[in-house]
Amino acid sequence: LLLLSKAQPTLALSSSANPASFGASITLAATFASAASPSGTVEFKEGSTTLCTGSVAGATATCSTSSLTVGSHNITAEYAGDANYAAATSSAITQVVNAVVSSAPTITSVVPGDGQVTVSWTAPTDTGGVAITDYTVTASPGGKQCTAGATQTSCTVAGLANGTSYTFTVVANNSAGPGAPSTTSASATPLAGLALTPPATASAKVGQAFSLPLPASGGSGNYSFAVTSGTLPAGLSLNGAAITGTPTTATTAAASITVRLTDTGTTNTKDATIAITVAKGSQAIQFTSTI
Repeated sequence: LLLLSKAQPTLALSSSANPASFGASITLAATFASAASPSGTVEFKEGSTTLCTGSVAGATATCSTSSLTVGSHNITAEYAGDANYAAATSSAITQVVNAVVSSAPTITSVVPGDGQVTVSWTAPTDTGGVAITDYTVTASPGGKQCTAGATQTSCTVAGLANGTSYTFTVVANNSAGPGAPSTTSASATPLAGLALTPPATASAKVGQAFSLPLPASGGSGNYSFAVTSGTLPAGLSLNGAAITGTPTTATTAAASITVRLTDTGTTNTKDATIAITVAKGSQAIQFTSTI
């Protein structure tokens, strides 16, 4: 009786791209160097983890994977054997996967302030296989920038010109470099902060014309005024940017009122409180004599 043992094949393992970029598909190939027509399958493994499996065709088995993380991976090909050939394992190859730049963040809001704009965004869906290190926001025109940390999703670009319209883009940075820029934001125009600066106190007299200007500045320059608290002394009223009229009744105590300035271009508001006192008017006295 003649017993024949299975032939021992030799496997050579190769990769279609080494190093490869994160997320890219890599084709692994196991080639039989000393087997005429093997059959069956080959498992491509990292340690005990099977990455993919390929059927033997001719003298080669291949499979593709895109699941490898950034870094170095020791990969082998393991052949289970068939009726004629014994099981075999290839020498390991070291597959390197490099990080790539991230996808684009998404800007969610731009909020103007005095000489500045605060930009907010959501993080990119694909970080390129490694952690984001920081974000860079760039204004146009002018190129002013701000930088935010890896876990932050907003920052404020300062040093902008009030009254100038700006748009913004955001990029996420990682160890591979700056990522794809976000879609350009809606425009935002920084404006000086609202100011309403009337005197804190004012005095009037019954029967005498009164006018108290309400100096306002900042914002878009389109203003409206309203008394939101308290009551003006009798005879006085709010007329645009001034309190005017002729008082008709003296007050025993100061009338405290709150005037609200509204920037109709931005809906921002500013309040000021004024205490108005109305004194009695002077009366003329006539003297007559009879001789």
